[in-house]
Amino acid sequence: MPSRFHTRQAGEGKVGCFVTLTILIIAIAAAIKAGPVYYSNNELVNAINSDIGPGASRARSDMPADELASQVATQIRSKAKELEIPEAMKPGAVTVTVSQGNSDAPGNVHVVLRYTRPVDFYGVYSYNFDTDQALDITIMTNIK
Repeated sequence: MPSRFHTRQAGEGKVGCFVTLTILIIAIAAAIKAGPVYYSNNELVNAINSDIGPGASRARSDMPADELASQVATQIRSKAKELEIPEAMKPGAVTVTVSQGNSDAPGNVHVVLRYTRPVDFYGVYSYNFDTDQALDITIMTNIK
């Protein structure tokens, strides 16, 4: 009798292994398609917070606010191009506004990222990865 139970378990193990392996392959295939999109979006946001935003603090104090906003937007688009995010290059995808502080108060750079990146899962399913983030960076230099 022990051999009968062992035989039955071996058959169920093969089916269970096949189902588990199939689910694992589908999950890996989905991660291969969605992972780079998610990673590049996070890299763009991190670059704005750690490189581009603080770079605005190093701007000349006599630089007009609209010129600084244009400079920051250009840097963001350049980083988006480097990360291969063509949706961020479209008009209206990146909005930068600079608020001026008074003589002692810091200024503020407000960046809005708003774009959609389609992710195609091998023609079976398509997902739209929406990016709608607002970032505020304090600049410690007076803007005139």
